[in-house]
Amino acid sequence: MQPALFRYKLDRLLLMPRRKLFRQMSTWLSKLANERADLGKETGNKDLFHFMMNTVDSKTGKQFTRKDMWTDSVLIFGGGEWMNAAF
Repeated sequence: MQPALFRYKLDRLLLMPRRKLFRQMSTWLSKLANERADLGKETGNKDLFHFMMNTVDSKTGKQFTRKDMWTDSVLIFGGGEWMNAAF
């Protein structure tokens, strides 16, 4: 969660109705990200994880960590869930 959402406890307000679903999704995405990272960079699949694993930050020279992959996956899926619920 973004620090401001956490600090003002807005996460509780916004996520409470879907808290159980969000936890299940987070657990599933963590497992998926770890399984995909274990396969390595060159699997022949050009999926989202492929691009995250092969991207280097131009300022720091660092690559995505497993935690980064999980966090970004949760944000992407979470954003999709909220957009889906809004329409």
